[in-house]
Amino acid sequence: MAKRLEITPKIAGLIASATDGATDPASVSVYECVSITGLPVNKRNIFEGAVHPENTLREMAAAVATRPIPRHVPMHTNHEQGYELPVGKVFHAEFMQDPNGVVQVRSLFFIGNNETDLVGKLEAGSIEEVSVGLRYKHLNCSQCGWDYRGPEATMDNFWERTCANGHAIG
Repeated sequence: MAKRLEITPKIAGLIASATDGATDPASVSVYECVSITGLPVNKRNIFEGAVHPENTLREMAAAVATRPIPRHVPMHTNHEQGYELPVGKVFHAEFMQDPNGVVQVRSLFFIGNNETDLVGKLEAGSIEEVSVGLRYKHLNCSQCGWDYRGPEATMDNFWERTCANGHAIG
């Protein structure tokens, strides 16, 4: 999916709105990505098998649309560690369902044309996935509803992947 999009008048307008006109559309490459879906997470950690609820996806898309101007989310290549400068900006996000009925957030992002290495990797398809950072309000056990972010939760619950009622993740 990571092929450059043509910058149409609509996309140029979204860029202008998100950046308060500070970004020249001719100076960037624009891409679309699926930022997050309602499919189970396939990562071997506390989130293994977890499903992002529809309301979380809706909130994510709305958060991009309601940010103060400049209305964008910085894009980093390695989950910002405090020292990495952004390489681009997510400037539009939309909640939708795919043809199979799976909920998702599709996002538009741009990268400066001077980021030739990164643009080349996106064009070649060697980079074709994104990862997002979330801070959940609740992380509930699917069997009993116990909250891994609740006041009784400890780091041991995360590391052992077990809720206070003995239900193991996976």
